[in-house]
Amino acid sequence: MADRLMGICWTAGAGCASAAAIGLTLQGTTGWRAWTPCAAALLSGLSLWRSRRQSIPGELTFDGDDWSQTSTVGVVMATGRARIALDLQRLMLLRIEEDRRPGHWLWVDRDGDRSRWRDLRRVLCAGRHVTASAAQRRQDGRAVLP
Repeated sequence: MADRLMGICWTAGAGCASAAAIGLTLQGTTGWRAWTPCAAALLSGLSLWRSRRQSIPGELTFDGDDWSQTSTVGVVMATGRARIALDLQRLMLLRIEEDRRPGHWLWVDRDGDRSRWRDLRRVLCAGRHVTASAAQRRQDGRAVLP
């Protein structure tokens, strides 16, 4: 699902870039300026291909405190707090934030485990509210429960 979405977005962008290049050429623009949009689309396509090639399928688990992404061979790839960056109902883009390391981006889709999809969504969405209410209790001087 994530591959399909990224492919559609890239195709739309490449089409717009090609239309812009043709429009610039028809207006009399020549040389590198006319083909810059196509070069940008090509570079973004190469970047997309490279990132998809380097992505490793795995499993996302929650231990009550942190989220962990484990590869299919058992290597822990990221551990930390998960935040929803984009929620498309059947597909989510998550950012796993680790201490003192750059965040790790992760596409999660319903087809991975349909029976647990709603549970995953509930826990991730509840995490937003739990964090906010814990911060509010801290600010009010009340005890914060784990």
